[in-house]
Amino acid sequence: MSLSNLIRVLSLGIVLALVGACQSLVSAPPAPTNPTQLTHLEAMHNLLIQARNSAEDATDATSVIALKHYVDEVYAVIWGLSSGLASNTGAAQQPGWRDRWQADYRSFDSEFAARYHDGQVHKPATELGLVGQGRLVRRSLSEHPDIVSALNNVIGWQRLDDGVTKGERQPRIDLTYRWDAEQSFWLSEADTGWIFLVQAQAINILKTDYGEDLPLARQHAEDLKQLIEQCLTGADEQPGLTQALSITRQRAPNQESES
Repeated sequence: MSLSNLIRVLSLGIVLALVGACQSLVSAPPAPTNPTQLTHLEAMHNLLIQARNSAEDATDATSVIALKHYVDEVYAVIWGLSSGLASNTGAAQQPGWRDRWQADYRSFDSEFAARYHDGQVHKPATELGLVGQGRLVRRSLSEHPDIVSALNNVIGWQRLDDGVTKGERQPRIDLTYRWDAEQSFWLSEADTGWIFLVQAQAINILKTDYGEDLPLARQHAEDLKQLIEQCLTGADEQPGLTQALSITRQRAPNQESES
């Protein structure tokens, strides 16, 4: 066989091998999800249902005080604790960055950990609100970009990274890793997370002095309920938490019949 023919044969073999490899990648089934991922997403979904029910109760409240009580329940779903606004304790009840980002001090320098050693969350499934649980479970979903995408629509895409200040590794919020995302991502409200629209609406209701204007307060509560519904079902062709949970169930071992 001549050298030119040998090169052609080898080239054809390489091309066929590459085609076969690509076909294998395309046809490969997605990685299975695990029970912990499913547990967290089910808990998050239940929290959103709970929030929607509280918002529904707020739309039927017979007084502004009762309405704000139900709205504070919605806020508690987001962070796992009351806003403090209903009882006039204000920001004293706001969660710190550790609870917001589920950071482990062991990931950073010991000097930094020594300064911020409190606030340990031992049972995230029961102690965290929806945002904390979402950021916690997202770390384990790197093999499931479609689930992460739907989850990010709800809790936002930002993540905790680190940086160095005066030679000390400290936490930093990464705001740039999605800089090359498609245009539709940045034009959508989902780029910052729909749940924070819920949070903002809840805070506005809690801070507003309605006087005796219960109908206006009820209308704002109805708007709050619609924002929660968006977190569940999605909007603008972007999926919400219900879709993220559905995919997770489909990929969970022995869960196909429940999807």
